[in-house]
Amino acid sequence: MSTNHSVNRPIKPVLAIIGWFLACVTAAILPPAIQFGMVMRQTNAATKEEDRIYLLRRAAALAPWSHHVSDELALVLRERPAKLVDQLETQAQLGWLSPNAQFAYAEALGKQGRSLRAEKTLQSLWDRRILPEQSGLALATLYHQQGRYAEEWSILEEQPPKKVARQRAILLAGFGQWNALKTLRQQITLSDIDTLFTPLSENDPFRREVAMGITLMQLGESGLASFCFERAVQFQPRIADGWAWLAIARYPTSISAAEQAMSIAQTLPHSARGKSYLLLAGQYALMADQMLVARASFEQAYQQDHSSGSALVGLGRSMEEDDLAGALLAYQKAAELDPFDPIPLEAIAYACLQSGCPANEVALPAIRNLISLRPGSASDQILLARALANQGDLAGSISALQTAQLTENLSPEVASEILFYEGWIRFVYGQQNQAFLKFTQYSEQFPMGPHIQQVTQLLAQLEPPGQVK
Repeated sequence: MSTNHSVNRPIKPVLAIIGWFLACVTAAILPPAIQFGMVMRQTNAATKEEDRIYLLRRAAALAPWSHHVSDELALVLRERPAKLVDQLETQAQLGWLSPNAQFAYAEALGKQGRSLRAEKTLQSLWDRRILPEQSGLALATLYHQQGRYAEEWSILEEQPPKKVARQRAILLAGFGQWNALKTLRQQITLSDIDTLFTPLSENDPFRREVAMGITLMQLGESGLASFCFERAVQFQPRIADGWAWLAIARYPTSISAAEQAMSIAQTLPHSARGKSYLLLAGQYALMADQMLVARASFEQAYQQDHSSGSALVGLGRSMEEDDLAGALLAYQKAAELDPFDPIPLEAIAYACLQSGCPANEVALPAIRNLISLRPGSASDQILLARALANQGDLAGSISALQTAQLTENLSPEVASEILFYEGWIRFVYGQQNQAFLKFTQYSEQFPMGPHIQQVTQLLAQLEPPGQVK
């Protein structure tokens, strides 16, 4: 009997401790759980988006590990990438996001320009083959934007062929895999890139590469197009077209193409073909912002042919920053060589207006000649308005802008220029009410226009009409 009591006596304190522990856990967990359930019921009943976001954020604070909550937050905040990233950042770092929420989080990072973090998040999903189509295609797109074509291809190989046929065709074209591209063409029809298969009919490898490169450029694939043009100039290094397209596709490295064209020109002295290479080299150098190389090219071209207006215009453009007077002289010589060529006249006008120099005695005659050559050009009327404003003729300036406004088939770009310059000219002449109205119209009609930053700054300096002191 005494033995049984000695055995059972320690059990009661142990049970008491366990009971106390369970009570504490229940007290800690049950109220938040009940509150979480209430919040989720309110969330499901909410009809306004802002109310749902508020309630979901409360639910996330109560149960940050809940996949259901992260899914709902990702869904409701999908069009607000900054808020989505801010809300899901902690859960993402702790690994508590559901796969769908993790994918939405990666998309939002990409929209914010945080490509490294987006890549890491997508790579995590792809490595585990979670949402393999969504994460794989998103990662492949990211690689494509970065020019990492080999890594993109490795992902596309694991995707359903029909879903990635377009991407595969573009990569095969860029890589010059003609047989594989022909095979793909037989397997599937893609009307939006039918033009991609047209160059395959070219038997001449140089022409095929150039044609394919041009097609890729038209599809917005300048990186892959440059591969085609590189192969083209390897086939025919002495044909200018290949180098010209390579310079266009590889804009930052146009100087290499300029140097190549210059070296070819040296082998063809005092010939029409040699002059064309010098002009080509000058244009490449201008694109690469290598003004000394451009100037040397155009000077040599002009020395070989004193009737070349193109050489004089190019020479002027290479001199504008350092020698405006010399540039204007070159443009005027080009205009004298061919009075019906609008390019030198246009160059004179822009050089004078952009430099800020009081050179209307040069600019105004050139602009009026330009208008006589192109009487229906709204852009030329804008040039006239700017020149007249610089001369102090406000009425003539506004009249020119009104004439430009009446032009038929006015493009949005030109319409935005008319609105901006009317606002700017009125601002300069102290007409603040009218300037405020024009700048307000500009910001409303052209929120992504080229002058929007300047317009925003000017509006901040102006008072709305009726409030000007």
